[in-house]
Amino acid sequence: MPETRGGGSPQGLVDIEFAPLELVASAWTTPLLVGLLLLGGALLARWLGSPRARASRALARLRRRLRAEAIDERRAAFELAVVLRRAFAVSAIREDTPLPPRLKAETARWRRFNQRLADARYATPRPTRAEMEWLCTEAHHWLRRWLGHWPGYRR
Repeated sequence: MPETRGGGSPQGLVDIEFAPLELVASAWTTPLLVGLLLLGGALLARWLGSPRARASRALARLRRRLRAEAIDERRAAFELAVVLRRAFAVSAIREDTPLPPRLKAETARWRRFNQRLADARYATPRPTRAEMEWLCTEAHHWLRRWLGHWPGYRR
């Protein structure tokens, strides 16, 4: 009969210990995980730092301030022009600002948008809230169309 300890169980079963769970082939898993984290961080930083993402965030902030009445409509029109100028890397947003070749079919829409933006900035009657909403919506359209041309982009 086998020797027993304390509770009457055979000694062979009392001494069974399970090895701690270890990662298999830990020599390559740590560099792989670090590499994946670095790649994810780089992709996130690139997306957050892209002109389109920066301009979209600035446009969203402008809309929030406009809706909260923290800024008047005329000042919002000037700030909207600055957001677009920086996003498109042009010296000014005007009717004659050249469109990228792939957007030539939308020249009439671009001119209409620029005319209404200029009116909102410089015309004597102040722009209405509805006019500013239309301008912000159009600005979003132009951000998507102008800057949304990288591979894999879906409209």
